[in-house]
Amino acid sequence: TMPDPALERCSSCFFPTEFHEVPLVSIKAINHDTKVFTFGLPEGASLDLPVCACLLLRGYDDKGEPVIRPYTPISSNDIKGSFSLCVKVYEKGTVTQWLDKLQPGAMVGFKHIPFNIKA
Repeated sequence: TMPDPALERCSSCFFPTEFHEVPLVSIKAINHDTKVFTFGLPEGASLDLPVCACLLLRGYDDKGEPVIRPYTPISSNDIKGSFSLCVKVYEKGTVTQWLDKLQPGAMVGFKHIPFNIKA
């Protein structure tokens, strides 16, 4: 679904400055510890992330507490309906281990804040 248009935005990015959840659509293994995670956006919607910017992903630790990490998508803003992250899964990486256990259909929260624009 589209984020509430009343939510604050810091750029043209699909994601507001508050977390908005989107579904994990697919996972593709690149090698033994790196995967491409593709997330769904509404049909026809582009991530529209500014150059030199990243997203904040909300994962969870073993106790269910939120843990936030920045990620830079690898997909072009020309792509509609999805975006992708290339992630190395670290043995002791809290968020990468959480992400690696997800199945397609799981909802993952992202946001975009002014601090993460490096233009």
